[in-house]
Amino acid sequence: MARFGNFQKMNSEVICSRREVLHPSCAWKGRSTRSSHRSGPLPAHMEGYLAKGPRVVCVGESLFDLISDQPGLPRDQVTSWSPYAGGAPCNVATALAKLGVSVSFLTALGIDERGDQIMNILKESGVQTEAVQRIEKATRDVYVIRDLKGDREFAGFGLPTDTYADCFLDASQVPVADIEGCDVLVTGTLGLAYPSTRAAMERAVQTAQSSPTCKVMVDVNWRPVFWSDTEQATRDVILKYLSEADLIKMSDADLIWLLDIDLTTALINPCVVAKCFPKAAGVLITAGAEGAAYCFKSSHCTASSTSPQRPPAEGPSQASSAASSAASASLPRLEVSAMDKPDQIREVSYNVDGPIISQEESYFTGFVPTHKVHTVDTTGAGDAFTAGFVYHLLRANGLEALRVDAKKLKEAVVFAAACGALTTTKKGAIEGQPNLSEAQGLYEISKNSWYNFW
Repeated sequence: MARFGNFQKMNSEVICSRREVLHPSCAWKGRSTRSSHRSGPLPAHMEGYLAKGPRVVCVGESLFDLISDQPGLPRDQVTSWSPYAGGAPCNVATALAKLGVSVSFLTALGIDERGDQIMNILKESGVQTEAVQRIEKATRDVYVIRDLKGDREFAGFGLPTDTYADCFLDASQVPVADIEGCDVLVTGTLGLAYPSTRAAMERAVQTAQSSPTCKVMVDVNWRPVFWSDTEQATRDVILKYLSEADLIKMSDADLIWLLDIDLTTALINPCVVAKCFPKAAGVLITAGAEGAAYCFKSSHCTASSTSPQRPPAEGPSQASSAASSAASASLPRLEVSAMDKPDQIREVSYNVDGPIISQEESYFTGFVPTHKVHTVDTTGAGDAFTAGFVYHLLRANGLEALRVDAKKLKEAVVFAAACGALTTTKKGAIEGQPNLSEAQGLYEISKNSWYNFW
């Protein structure tokens, strides 16, 4: 994976961190060691959310991550494991609840001790659990090994992957009314590996599409250990599912495997990724310590120049510059215009030539470097990022509000970054998730520390 050095300063944005070698001006020293469950009154713009039913419905797997107690060792050399509740959609649900958002979770849990433990964690976090299905199967566990920097790798299961409860979500029990009335449906793609759960996920998406208010957000979350199909068959299933999404979040690993797009290209010009999904209003690309990028369609900008343009700045390191030049050579021609806003922010709008995206469409796009935190475990950081983005999407009054206001879009990504970063400061995907005041605190640091950030 390429290292970007000073490239992280080339544009004006921030994301979840996975390592401690991050932007020095964003050090976070005020994190509480207490549990980060939702606390205090809801902010004024969120008042009444609990009374109106779920604003967000999350769909997918819930499980226990068995995290290695011996970082740096392969699975067969690890001597002890610590169990932590997780699963990407489960993590998003708990993270949203801790931020004060009314959220419901649709999953299947075993009628067993671990299933009971996850139910308790969901309820304690404030997640609505009426849609959780309990069946006579085992609740999933997955072994997670870590390197010495805290980055993790999934290393298999305790049972055959297609025998766990989350494989058998019942489509007939999808909470149609909740989905029709919510603002965002959040899913991953791992459940697509199992026919029953795939049918339930597809029904949930179809229900959302029939709603005048509900947007579909999909986090690709590619994990080969969950799939028994060939890679090409898996790729076809996931791409078809993504074709119906309004918002798509992808990691660096997802990019390479699913689209054969390298990270350098995606971070420099995320619209190269966006053009692969013509229905989606926006894409978010996260790459841990390397930062993140985003590209959202907007009708707010107009093209005025045919010269490619990169954000001015302290340039990248020599190696990074060479990588950037190579990536630029493979990019489509960009038409670029700068637009002055009342708040003096200048945004760049890209018209991307290509067979899928028309020249008439314009974009808000940017790169986001990382906050500096003391990273312990990166499990669930991307899920907290997703939750933080959804929170700010709701705060802005919906997706369309972000598509016409570059500042609000930037704020959503920065806040998402703060949520992801703070989650890495503790072991486990849920234990480190911040409450609203903690996330807001790190978010505010970026305003005070980066003179050109806003």
